[in-house]
Amino acid sequence: MGVAKNMFNAQLGRRVLLAVPFAASLAIGGIMPVYAADLGPANNYNVFVFGDMNQSSDSEGRVAVGGNATFTNFGIGDRLSNSNGSDARLVVGGNLNYNGGQVFGGNAVYGGTATLSGGANTNNGSFIKGSSPVDFNAAKQELSKLSSDLGGIAATG
Repeated sequence: MGVAKNMFNAQLGRRVLLAVPFAASLAIGGIMPVYAADLGPANNYNVFVFGDMNQSSDSEGRVAVGGNATFTNFGIGDRLSNSNGSDARLVVGGNLNYNGGQVFGGNAVYGGTATLSGGANTNNGSFIKGSSPVDFNAAKQELSKLSSDLGGIAATG
């Protein structure tokens, strides 16, 4: 009888252990734990594009574009604290065509040519022609590998 009682207690213990995470997930709205991956060179960006980008809305954080960028009435970084020009909020590897909009609290760095029109400006920063602070080729290799690795993980849901 002692063995049966111990087996019952062991089974009950497992059920209690399983019930606690289940109850906790119900208490917080059924949210299952999510594990974030380190996105390496893309960690600090809200938008990270390897090729060209043509956009007419806003990004509240940093934007990196490996190719050419065309923005119309596009605000960048308005939710970030002001870096007074010590931070690149926009990085464009190629040409930048910016028609209206603002880069808030930091710089816009571009590698090709820049066409600024319609009042496009920076707030406490500058438009700077120079080499990209992002190595888009290395980033593409690293992030493509990460994507492949994550795609190989078995589904749990």
